[in-house]
Amino acid sequence: GGTSYESSTGLLGSSRRHEKQIDRWVGERPRKAIYTSDRYEPVAVPLVRALCAFAGGIGAALSEEIAEPKTSETRNNLDRSSFVSWALPPAAIACSEWAIVAAGRCVLHSIASSKQTDWRCSHLSMFVVVVLHSAYALHSGIESFALHQFRRPVAELPHLMGVINACDAVASTLLENIQEMDGDRRLDLDLNNSKFLEWYNRIQMTISSRSEMTPVSERKNIVS
Repeated sequence: GGTSYESSTGLLGSSRRHEKQIDRWVGERPRKAIYTSDRYEPVAVPLVRALCAFAGGIGAALSEEIAEPKTSETRNNLDRSSFVSWALPPAAIACSEWAIVAAGRCVLHSIASSKQTDWRCSHLSMFVVVVLHSAYALHSGIESFALHQFRRPVAELPHLMGVINACDAVASTLLENIQEMDGDRRLDLDLNNSKFLEWYNRIQMTISSRSEMTPVSERKNIVS
């Protein structure tokens, strides 16, 4: 379910008109900018920071299996169904999906439009790892929410799969583009989080499989 973000052109399925708007915020010479005490930054810096905090924060909250019981006196007598659980309205689901996709689009455009020889010199390069970890946090949180709220795997819940697909698409698109620009240089990832690395390796396997199935002459960078 949900929107398809896999595309051979555009920023995660965005339209050309949308890309022009993104460029105004995060391009090499963005029109919308902020100035700190000693440097120049696009206004997208606090924007992407907020988007990642929102998406990753929702995921972290949902990863909590159950909250505290309503009354401490009866804590030992309550079964799982009596515990307070999260409610996730449709608007919150949609906003979490849009937030991680928006963050991914901004970072993708920044690293692709940079005229520097190293993409790490772009305005938003420091958010690559942040977006990846936020995507994982949201992905993990939605999976946990599905299991504990509906007692079903998320693959059986179309209204949640849009978020899962968005997280995977953002991660795979970022990594695929970085590999094309960067080769085998490693990112500074959280190597102590085994579950994150398991998800990360699965994304890498998906990229490898897709690359092997696509003739070199037909491969296109998602960020055009």
